[in-house]
Amino acid sequence: MLRSAAASRKKTVREATSSNEARRGRMDITAYRKHPGISLDQHVKQRVVELGKSLEQRVPVYLDTKFWIILRDSASGARTDAPALDLLQRLRRLVGNGTIFCPISDSAFSEFMKRGDLLSRLAIARIVDELSLGVTCLDSRTRMRIEIAHFVHGFQNDGHELHPLHHLVWSKLAYVLGFVHPNETPFDAETELAIQKAFFDHMWGQSLETMMTTIGTASPPDGLHFDTSDLNRGVEEHAHELKSFEQCYEAEIRGSVELGAELAMDITGELFREKTAEPPPERGSAQWQKFWSQWANLLFTALTRRPEIRQQLRMLHIYASLHAAFRWNKARRFKSNDLYDFEHASAALAHCRAFFTESALHATITARNIALDTLFQCRVASEIEDAISVLKEIEAARGELNMAG
Repeated sequence: MLRSAAASRKKTVREATSSNEARRGRMDITAYRKHPGISLDQHVKQRVVELGKSLEQRVPVYLDTKFWIILRDSASGARTDAPALDLLQRLRRLVGNGTIFCPISDSAFSEFMKRGDLLSRLAIARIVDELSLGVTCLDSRTRMRIEIAHFVHGFQNDGHELHPLHHLVWSKLAYVLGFVHPNETPFDAETELAIQKAFFDHMWGQSLETMMTTIGTASPPDGLHFDTSDLNRGVEEHAHELKSFEQCYEAEIRGSVELGAELAMDITGELFREKTAEPPPERGSAQWQKFWSQWANLLFTALTRRPEIRQQLRMLHIYASLHAAFRWNKARRFKSNDLYDFEHASAALAHCRAFFTESALHATITARNIALDTLFQCRVASEIEDAISVLKEIEAARGELNMAG
């Protein structure tokens, strides 16, 4: 599922970027002092919702690293074949006329960082800045938390105002790895809050090229390669127990809902605190464990017995489906890049209308026993010509919509 090792690696890059930006000059915090009643979380959510609303009329088109490299090489003149140039020109036109945008994700950024030379990073950053409109998906754990929160609030029927998911899942490139704020400053609480808001808004407008320039050639100290030996060993040990794809899926869901239940406990704990002004059960206590088990059982039952819930708990279903597909193909072994591919798929399928990716992942996503493209109404392509065809369909659909309006 979501990788704790990857999270620590991402944190290293994020904190390095933030600390460098924080040392650059002084920010005027006068305007931010006027609203001490607005918390930092409220300020961040306001920016996220504003961004989501501003993108509402555009179609999100997700490109994995393979396609970003094609576009980088086409833009630089290193690649001159007609299909690649057509793809670049068509994407530029559709972004320019307000039809689409091409967000990246934390997994895409991590793959960009695997390229050690700064010139290569900057070249890909420039084309990302142009076509993404400076937009990224929120980091994967935050997106999963939002999906779980929607499910919990709907299940609780607690009257909370719920923004649609597409207003809540986008962020700006400086926060591709998650939100980070200056803290433990030498200032009083009110001044620190104003500084945090000002710093957030300053970073909100930063380009990926600026970020890459700031980071330079640095990479997390332990690299960006994931050891899959334990994962493959576990697959081999249990392969004889699996008799059907459905059994593989249920086995993966049992593991996935552990994180889902943990997030649900965080969310319900916040609700409990709001309603009672009392602290929720202490993590790890018998009462906490009891409620955690109830949530884990509920999520498992919902995903395995009520297929319509998969539209709500998208990431849990996508991860479980892709892992199950690998386990069901008993001759296949996980590679480091497969984990990046799963992250790309979770961002693209859950929140975008088109996904341009590798042929192997394309085949897995569209297989009849998985059909994630159909479930989430996301067109998937792995060849340049097919990607162009998808863009033509999007353009035609937008033209029909404009005529009808």
